[in-house]
Amino acid sequence: MITLIAAVSDNGIIGDSTLDSMPWHCKDELRQFRTITMGGTLVMGRVTAEQVGKLPGREAIVLSRDPEYKLDGFTPMSTEKFLLESEAAAAGRYYICGGAEIYKQLLPYCDNMIISYMKFECSGDVLMPELPLDIFFVSNYTKHEEFVTYHYYKNSMK
Repeated sequence: MITLIAAVSDNGIIGDSTLDSMPWHCKDELRQFRTITMGGTLVMGRVTAEQVGKLPGREAIVLSRDPEYKLDGFTPMSTEKFLLESEAAAAGRYYICGGAEIYKQLLPYCDNMIISYMKFECSGDVLMPELPLDIFFVSNYTKHEEFVTYHYYKNSMK
């Protein structure tokens, strides 16, 4: 199963290319991310993987067009190889964690999405790609003081 997971500010920001971290720090949202993804496989683009690093308790894949690329703690793959591997490992849990280009590339292959909409605006220059909410339905949501998290599942009827 492939899940897109993201936190998005009110003004659509998911990152700031001038920082080596997210443009905000929200302990509750990070705790939720950890709980949801624990035991799964995180899939990131090169820039995101270099910024975040290997997180404990989860396997990690870094997507790169460079077949020689290596990053400690990550299994490097092309997007095509990842899609083949995820299809073959039907019981696997893969979490697409960014950045924007990776979200855009892999969104058509996602079975569901977990989006935390932060209740504030922030500065940054990396925007969340447009999500095709017409082909997903909300299965549940949770409200927190600083954010609301929606769980979307692909509507197989469309």
